Amino acid sequence: MLVVSNAYQELKTIILTSALYTKVFQKLSIYESYVKDLSIQTRLLLQSLEDLEKEANQRVTLLENKLKKANASLQHYHSLSDLNNTTGNIDTEKWKLVHETLDLKQDLDCLTSFINIAKRTGKWDTKRLQLKTLPLDRIIGITNDNIQISNPLHKEIQYRDERIQVLQAEIEQLRKMQNDLLKQTLNLNSLTSENELKGQNIILTKKVDDFRSKFAEECQKNESFKMDIRVKTNQLKDLQQELNFKKQHYEGHINDLSTKLKTISDRHRESTTILNNELKVKKEQVEQLTQQVEQVINEKISFENERNDLERQCRVKDTITADLEAQIRNLDRQLTANNHPIIPIESTVSKIEYEKLDQELNSTRKRLDVIMTEINVKDALNNKLEQDLRLLKKFHDEQFEQHVQTSSSDAEQLRTEIRTLKRLCEEKADELQKFEEINQELKTHISLLERSIEEHKRLIRKREKELEQIKNEFEHNILNVSSLSNKCTKQDAEMSVLRIENASLNEELRLMRENVNRCHEQQRRLRKDCDQALSFIQDEISDICLSTLNDETNNNNNGRLQTYVMQYVTDDRENLKTENILWFPLIRDIAYGYKDFQENKKKYKLMKTYSKQQQLLVNHLEARVQFYESILEKTCLPAIEYATTTETSNVFNSSYHCKDQL
Repeated sequence: MLVVSNAYQELKTIILTSALYTKVFQKLSIYESYVKDLSIQTRLLLQSLEDLEKEANQRVTLLENKLKKANASLQHYHSLSDLNNTTGNIDTEKWKLVHETLDLKQDLDCLTSFINIAKRTGKWDTKRLQLKTLPLDRIIGITNDNIQISNPLHKEIQYRDERIQVLQAEIEQLRKMQNDLLKQTLNLNSLTSENELKGQNIILTKKVDDFRSKFAEECQKNESFKMDIRVKTNQLKDLQQELNFKKQHYEGHINDLSTKLKTISDRHRESTTILNNELKVKKEQVEQLTQQVEQVINEKISFENERNDLERQCRVKDTITADLEAQIRNLDRQLTANNHPIIPIESTVSKIEYEKLDQELNSTRKRLDVIMTEINVKDALNNKLEQDLRLLKKFHDEQFEQHVQTSSSDAEQLRTEIRTLKRLCEEKADELQKFEEINQELKTHISLLERSIEEHKRLIRKREKELEQIKNEFEHNILNVSSLSNKCTKQDAEMSVLRIENASLNEELRLMRENVNRCHEQQRRLRKDCDQALSFIQDEISDICLSTLNDETNNNNNGRLQTYVMQYVTDDRENLKTENILWFPLIRDIAYGYKDFQENKKKYKLMKTYSKQQQLLVNHLEARVQFYESILEKTCLPAIEYATTTETSNVFNSSYHCKDQL
């Protein structure tokens, strides 16, 4: 710059010496101002280029840092995507568990309705049962529609209730039999015989044996039921322990899943917040970069405009210098043509200095050319940088769009995984609720079973007490039976004596029957004789009386005697008829054979009364015969065999004598 200023001073001194070169001086001043402006513009351009290089380097470093951050965020995002995959898997597991719990709930509802229907109807209606998680064969075994399947415990309880009802009926029957036995034992002293007592004793012993066998069977069944109840209670305890273990396992698994879900949701929340923040920062950075690029583009446009202005000014100055040079040449030619001597102007500047100035000018021109080439290179670099920036922006935009798409897809996947995890958690919660409901139902069922078992135990204790009472009553009855058996033995002894007496009485009865038959024949004969005698007396009594009694004083007595005898005869006939009417049923009763002791006693009494009546009849007949003999002792009457009557009277007397001895 000092060289230029020195050259400028030298030119100024040269131009000032000559008035001719005023225009040239003006042109030179304009040129100098133009050169100054160019130098100033070159300096400004150099500074602006340096500033642009610095800014470009800073922007490149910023872009590299942003790319590094973007790569780090991508790596972090990939790690987040892995976490999202895990959360997605957990969500899927959660949804699966939720669906399984819903299916289990539906199956439990179906099973509860199925069990309630079976309790009401006593039949397994497997056609309406629709299970999702497990088949019916896995729960209750292989089923057959023709076979009615019921709960074994319910069957046992029902069977026990039926047996208890049967036992109650048998107890009532035993009580009735006991009352009947008591009534019969009260009447045994007068109404029972040996065969009846033996038959009743045999029946009682059979019934006692049957009841003992039934009681033993019921005791065995009771023991078997107790063993079954113990086994069922142990099985229920094992099932409850397994259910508690599974519940604890599922609770732990659900707690782990919930903690994992919480951590994953927290991580997802943090990652989403970080991604959102990074997206905001990146958007801000992109906006800043776009603003910076727009500023660079605007600066470039301004620089291009300035360069165009400078080029135009340079062209103007070149034209001006060319015009000046042409004018100088024309002036030189005019001067030479006019033969005006050209007075050389004494140079205030030495030639060496002028050469130096010329060299400096050349060097400045060269430098200016270099600067222009550098400016062009910088423009090319700037254009290249702009292209690179565009490519980087495009690549960054594409990468950012891909990143946004992948992040949105990953976020959607994370959302779906979170939804699946929530669904799985809900399913697990529902499954746990179902298991809790199953556990509660099992507890209620166990409590009901325990209550029923307690009731059955109470009933069993009651039945045992009743059986003890029955045993005591039975033992008391056995004692009564033993006393009755003692009485029966005594009565057997008495019966043996009575049998001997009965045999003797039967023998006597046989003799008495023979005597009665013989007496009956004699009585018929006597009756016939009496009838003949009475008819003869009735026919001949008036003649006899008239022939034997002729005096008048005895007429009245004879009339009275006749009427008296006639009335006596008619009375005897009526008495004989009535006595025959009484005798025939007695004889008919005696004709039947009796095997019983009481009947034998009755028979003996009848025979005794019959023999007494026979004796009375014989005595009456003898009295009548004696009376008729006293009346008719002087009259010829038909012959009557009186010896037979005396014989029959002797027979009856002998029978009465034997009876008195017995």
